Amino acid sequence: MTKSVIFDLDNTLYNWVDAIVPAIREMVEKTSEITGISEEEIIRDLRKVNVSKGTIEHPYSMLEAECIRDFFAEQPEGSAEKVIDPAFHAFNVHRKTNLKLYEGTKKLFKYLRRRQFRILAFTEARIEATVDRLSRLELERFFDVIYCVRSVGFSDSDLHNDKFYSRIEPSKIRLLDSSVRKPNPEVLQQILDAEGLTPSETWYVGDSLIRDVGMAVSAGVNSAWAKYGTKHDPENMKFLVSITHWSDDEVKENIELSRQHQPKPDFVLDDSPLDLKANMAMFAATDRAANRSKHSVRS
Repeated sequence: MTKSVIFDLDNTLYNWVDAIVPAIREMVEKTSEITGISEEEIIRDLRKVNVSKGTIEHPYSMLEAECIRDFFAEQPEGSAEKVIDPAFHAFNVHRKTNLKLYEGTKKLFKYLRRRQFRILAFTEARIEATVDRLSRLELERFFDVIYCVRSVGFSDSDLHNDKFYSRIEPSKIRLLDSSVRKPNPEVLQQILDAEGLTPSETWYVGDSLIRDVGMAVSAGVNSAWAKYGTKHDPENMKFLVSITHWSDDEVKENIELSRQHQPKPDFVLDDSPLDLKANMAMFAATDRAANRSKHSVRS
């Protein structure tokens, strides 16, 4: 029977918060310097765009912020992007510089490959962000299948025809509807069914106790909480809340979920993804001992 591991990506394999948030903050600061619009006003309007797009990583979202549109209303058509290009440049530089794998990630993947595990990804991130990060970090080669969210206006043919998306082998990518939300266990169950995976032989690894571990527990999958992925710069977390793409109702819903009974993961990974290796070995040893005990009783 094939064993598998399904990984969340952001804050599980790399520190997404401390990579993307400083980049967005730098973009806001540069835009404020260029336009004279206060950072507070930019952040307010940027969040409205993020909520409407369902992501904080929508390309050129700054150009859709109301205060920026108003600022450039009297300017020559097409000039806005050029004028605030230094802000976009600052964003890209910080994003690329800050994006780093958690220590031990590739060692774990190589270990799983040697043990002939199937390796999958399931993320709520949009396809363009997923492709960019996995290819930039050279992780795409380890995955058998990558489940990510389709962008608004995205055509499936783009996977084959666009040079950007073809950085990952198209056959590895499975596109989910933009309405997909963890911790709905039905989505994870659909992935298990589609890939022919057995819950008892599958591990799910994620940084959110409610959204990842809770979903895995509900689906009957072995769960590993990437506790190390919850450690972020407090200032970055504060800024992230100010620009979140979650609506007010979604924020309230997540607060309510956090107040409910906390799901109990099978494993807690304190320091890095590589902690999974030791936990899985211990799990397998316990399972073998239980089977021997059952066999002894039957004899």
